[in-house]
Amino acid sequence: MDPTELRARIRGAIADFNSKQKPDPDDRRNEHERFVDGWNGRRSPDKPKRKSRNKAHTALSSKVEERCIELGGFAWGHPTGTVKSVKGFWISYGRLGSPDVLCGYRGRFLGFETKTGTARLRDSQEKFKVRFEAAGCIYVVVRELGDVDRTFADIDARRGSA
Repeated sequence: MDPTELRARIRGAIADFNSKQKPDPDDRRNEHERFVDGWNGRRSPDKPKRKSRNKAHTALSSKVEERCIELGGFAWGHPTGTVKSVKGFWISYGRLGSPDVLCGYRGRFLGFETKTGTARLRDSQEKFKVRFEAAGCIYVVVRELGDVDRTFADIDARRGSA
């Protein structure tokens, strides 16, 4: 096969590939919705979009973050998960097992894992907790906002007696 013929075949294959990548003209979703669907390759198009896994958990995480800030800490949410890229490969973000909210308070580094109902720590979270505490940090499983208040009060009491 001569180089000219080879180039023509490659161009044809690329054109064929690109033509298959164009969005369906009958698809009325906007570009962002198609992009988000590309992330969730596990969901078939005929199934309805899945809502938040646990609204109570999400709400508690937000309240914990707000409460930490109210009490004088520097806090931020720390999401962890995977998404499917537009090109079809998986991207991981965050650290497996890490807490939902991270916080700095009076020279201490805290991790708050929020749990609702009877939920328990997963194995990855247990392993992270052991390593986190071994590094001198404080790991707290929060089931209600009072857990945050008690943790901050305990830090203040230890700081005052030292």
